[in-house]
Amino acid sequence: MNRLSFLKSQTSFPTTRQTSNTMGYRSELDGLRAIAVIAVVLFHAGHDLFSGGYVGVDVFFVLSGYLITVIIVNDLNAGRFSLQHFYERRARRILPALFTVILVSLPFALLWMLPSQLVDFARSVFAVSVFLSNVLFWKQNGYFDISAEEKPLIHTWSLAVEEQFYVVFPLLLLFLWRWQPRYVWVILGSGLLASLLLAEWASDRAYKVANFYLTPTRAWELLSGSLSALWVINRPQVIERCALLTKQTLSLSGLMLVLLSMATFDESTPFPSFYAVLPTGGATLIILFALPGTLVNRFLSIPLMVGVGLISYSFYLWHQVIFAFARIHLPDLGLYHLAGLVMVSLTFAFISWKYVETPFRNRNFLARKQVFALSIGGTFLLMVLASITIWQSGFIGRYPAEDRNILSMSSTELGQQTIDRFLDLRKDEFESLPGKRILIMGDSYAQDLVNMIAANDKFESAEVVTFGIAERCPKYIGDKSIPDLYQKSGEHFDAAYCNQHSNIINGLRLAREADIILLAANWRYWEAEAIIETVSRLESLESRVYVLGSMTFGPANPKSFLSYTRDQRLALRSLLPEAQILVNQEMLRNLDEDKFINRQTLVCGLKNLCPIFTPAGNLISFDGNHLTPEGARFVGDILFRTGPLAQISADLNHGDY
Repeated sequence: MNRLSFLKSQTSFPTTRQTSNTMGYRSELDGLRAIAVIAVVLFHAGHDLFSGGYVGVDVFFVLSGYLITVIIVNDLNAGRFSLQHFYERRARRILPALFTVILVSLPFALLWMLPSQLVDFARSVFAVSVFLSNVLFWKQNGYFDISAEEKPLIHTWSLAVEEQFYVVFPLLLLFLWRWQPRYVWVILGSGLLASLLLAEWASDRAYKVANFYLTPTRAWELLSGSLSALWVINRPQVIERCALLTKQTLSLSGLMLVLLSMATFDESTPFPSFYAVLPTGGATLIILFALPGTLVNRFLSIPLMVGVGLISYSFYLWHQVIFAFARIHLPDLGLYHLAGLVMVSLTFAFISWKYVETPFRNRNFLARKQVFALSIGGTFLLMVLASITIWQSGFIGRYPAEDRNILSMSSTELGQQTIDRFLDLRKDEFESLPGKRILIMGDSYAQDLVNMIAANDKFESAEVVTFGIAERCPKYIGDKSIPDLYQKSGEHFDAAYCNQHSNIINGLRLAREADIILLAANWRYWEAEAIIETVSRLESLESRVYVLGSMTFGPANPKSFLSYTRDQRLALRSLLPEAQILVNQEMLRNLDEDKFINRQTLVCGLKNLCPIFTPAGNLISFDGNHLTPEGARFVGDILFRTGPLAQISADLNHGDY
């Protein structure tokens, strides 16, 4: 069977309505797949031309919803729909290539990943096996999480969304088709609208990560494709009667919407939200109107485009795995390296499509029972391998005992512990307790301050309450225009997010009740220039205000320290970045010494050379910026022995406040 014949056997849709040109194999949809996957790949490669390349996934969702609905509805019309058959098709389509990619990845993960990374990878393998990786990455995604660029399976979140959708959708469609056929359009349309409105509502709130990863806010994109399929099946004559000029205009508009989104959106675009209507609506217009005779159809049906579309699933699976492992093994990848990795991904994709995808899609290759047996067996195998890896802590026993503390550190876990400790102290108001009231305000550096206090058993006689401010939000109270300050510094001010959830102004009610306010943050230069305005405003509430400066502890790549002896590690020093030195100098110009806690000088000395290891041989920072438990004890001990924090602690102990 040649490639075209095989493709038709897998994607043609027998139906009682054979008059429509849109019902057979549509090469232009493979061309649209090609655009979508190329955009995603180049986005992950960091190409500036595709700053919005992530919308390729949204195009995939629309196409998937369309194709699956066509299959289901035509089988329902023909009286041959079977859930077993449906899930057999899904298993043949999704699992062989997915399992192959994961199994090939395992030895590279064992060889190149640190134990903590290997544990995270094993968790993702387990989650992928049960199609819950979107939930895992939602829960993991946070300030302290490792870079998405180094997560080989992060892109599988979209597969999880699709499979979760397809657990419910066929059952819903089957029920409606048999019992309430008149309400199919109403129910699916209402679901689409509800999902879209939910996505828009969540896009400018504290649910942005959940909004991106979870099915309820993505379902409308799949339903867009589903409703397009219903229209094509039940109203083909409406489309066919459209004038060619109308089809040309609408299909070209659809392609322009998709390309415009890919070129102009970026990581600051609230997404998914009403913005996602552009690429989703564009894909829908192409499905409905890019029919034979239109320019868009001709363009998308170019053999090269169709060829990339044919292997798009394997291309999508392989590219992120290859990119991630390359970045882990060779951190300083250049443009030419990434271009080479794209070609490697394409090569693997073709091999995977030809020797894995194609045979398994052929129903003569394996019987249904064998497909289900292999699916269950493969899932079980991956779950067992992942569980063993987690249980063995990433096989950390293969390393010398003196290196295990370094290698067992997980920035995700330590960061989450830091966040949890900070949140445990968050309250809407101080309680009526004896002792002084201390308010700690700021971003992740304020969380570090809480860790230092806890690690050194300080402030036990006081009531400590926290108020978090996201790093991207201003730590400033004054008369200047905040949007203008952000614009001058070349940043984007997310006013909706900060005003609702993370504005220092929202903490003023707590500040009025506090005896002592400790501000800690990764300060911007303009915030340092205006720090006296912020401090004066807080002091007007009759509180004593202290500001903690920020600092870094150099590169935090544990693998790079393995070749050093203990003495060499203790001697390592990292020079503070010039920008941070300037910020701290500006703080010193604007604040009295009894109000500014200069970590830079206290920990790193006048030459700004900061230790990387504690005297006991433990890493001070798990990510180069934030403190390990041992680092919190070490740095906190220094800060509480001299300067404002030492005075505060002494005064609290003597009841002088």
